Amino acid sequence: MGQESIGSKQQTIDLIAEGVPPQLLEIFQPPIVVSEWYCSREDCPAAYEFSATLIDDSGNIMDTTEFRDTLENERQNTWFYIEHEFTNYGPGLRKVIFQHAGIDRRFWSGHYGSKMAGACVKVNLPKHKSMKIRETGDSQNG
Repeated sequence: MGQESIGSKQQTIDLIAEGVPPQLLEIFQPPIVVSEWYCSREDCPAAYEFSATLIDDSGNIMDTTEFRDTLENERQNTWFYIEHEFTNYGPGLRKVIFQHAGIDRRFWSGHYGSKMAGACVKVNLPKHKSMKIRETGDSQNG
């Protein structure tokens, strides 16, 4: 993230601790989707930064994404949505590090930078076709 970011937050999501079976991550490698809404104040332009990093069972970086945006003029006080999907990341995934930051572009004293909402890390599990069992109604065989 950028230097002098006044408002920032980092979260580490341990997928195994959250209930995702390691075998599912190894075999299916389901898509991991990270997303968030962001905005600035009407009276103050802002800069917004977002990153997400996939970490394997040895603590190594498997993949990462970064995004930066400047909210000025007509883009102020408008909500924007950022989303990234990680796919084909390989075996060993265990954690996702989600980080966001913002700073106002007028450098006011206090926290007047980006606003963030609805941060999400989603594991898109594979869908299984359901099986339907029907009775034949044949009561003579039983």
